[in-house]
Amino acid sequence: MASTRNLQASVNWVLPHLRFQPFNISAQQPALDSANLILQTILGPPFIWPWNRFTITFTATANVQDYPVPAPTFGFLEGGACIDPSTNKPMEMSVKSRLEADSQSERPSYVAAQVDDNAGTITFRLMPAPDRGYPIVLTAQRKAPIMTSLACFWQPIPDELAYVYDHGLLSMGSLLTSDPRFQIYGQRFVAHLLGRQTGLSEMERNIFLANWLQVTNMLQTSQMKTQQGIAARQV
Repeated sequence: MASTRNLQASVNWVLPHLRFQPFNISAQQPALDSANLILQTILGPPFIWPWNRFTITFTATANVQDYPVPAPTFGFLEGGACIDPSTNKPMEMSVKSRLEADSQSERPSYVAAQVDDNAGTITFRLMPAPDRGYPIVLTAQRKAPIMTSLACFWQPIPDELAYVYDHGLLSMGSLLTSDPRFQIYGQRFVAHLLGRQTGLSEMERNIFLANWLQVTNMLQTSQMKTQQGIAARQV
């Protein structure tokens, strides 16, 4: 599955729906920031994509909990496994958002992305501390890259999901241009996105919907204040 469509192609698709209202006013904005928001939404938790998955491996050492690993594209953990060296059998570890220091020593049951140094290194913490050497295999999702121009591709999203991010960009464009149809376009984006995610729990779906509603409400409020300020200066 290739990613061959760039942001300009999406903007070209969006503009007729917005009756050609400007969506690339200055320095490629607000189209560029809108696209980055949509890209980050699609690739952020709780959404899991097979084409965005990668593995991280390292060997745990007895009585050591923390393991700094170069992982510049790391987004978030999906799961992890601790390999029993005597049987070569993987034993699943539960993912936590953080873990406390632990003096207990046995086979690790939990893993967390404990520290991000913002320089491409993630420190993973195991709990309990290993009682001996274990190969560790972590499954993770990559973070969204930053689009810097309209020529950037929607990587790593494959072209078959163009209808998802195009409708996401349309929902942002309609909101920012005060198009009354922005709620309809936003609902279509959310429906398309959730329709590709069959494994989400009801709680995960509800949390996403609440967060998305909060983001769009904040953008709508900001846009209304801007318009009110312009109108006031014209009086």
